[in-house]
Amino acid sequence: MVQTIEITEKLTLQAEKIGKGPRLFFLAGGGATIHYYHPFLKKLGKHFEIIALHYPGFHNTINYRSELTLEYYTAIVAKFLQTFGKGHHVLAHSMGGGIALSVDACYPKLISKMVLMSPMLQQFSLTESKILARVALNVTKSTRKSTLLTKKEASIFLEENLQNYPEMSKQLKMLRTNFRVPLEHVTPAKKLLLLGGDDVIFPIKEELALAKKLQRAEIVVLTGHGHDLMFSAENEVLELIQEFAV
Repeated sequence: MVQTIEITEKLTLQAEKIGKGPRLFFLAGGGATIHYYHPFLKKLGKHFEIIALHYPGFHNTINYRSELTLEYYTAIVAKFLQTFGKGHHVLAHSMGGGIALSVDACYPKLISKMVLMSPMLQQFSLTESKILARVALNVTKSTRKSTLLTKKEASIFLEENLQNYPEMSKQLKMLRTNFRVPLEHVTPAKKLLLLGGDDVIFPIKEELALAKKLQRAEIVVLTGHGHDLMFSAENEVLELIQEFAV
């Protein structure tokens, strides 16, 4: 069920409610709509009431401004969560994880617990072509390939397989220039980080080094899995979320 939530006179956001149980807010990854996560969220909805936010700039969202920065999305998500009170439990993937940590740094006590799946803890240093190539490799789960796809090959693959490719391309450029997660200012909300041992988007060595800087963070590495843990390690991820988020 899609809801529209008026934050201010100038800002209305859309969110989907899925399932019943303790409330759990969901923040998607960059370039992905909530529809991409539906199979996973519907299974999680057997145990939680999921409130999944449609980011401004994705799919059929409204009141969108082209201000694609971490600060913009941090403010948007914080205003959204504030309409429900504080002390929330949040589940986030990839870019959503970076946003959740930024919200925690800028708006203390708004989040009490967060589960971060393959979170964005670092700013991309790769060129857009290599980012696109790694995304394509991740989607095809071809993590054992020794060479990256060319920009043309990756673009063709994404255009054929992802309905929101133009938004993804725009988001990738934004991530490279405007996203730096303020890890040094994150407050001690309780955190569970689920990292893929074969993640080609955020390599495990770099992720672990940054994750260890966070306070009150439990880290679980899922060996043999990539960036989209909620699909490749679905049962294990569902179990870990249930144990941590209740």
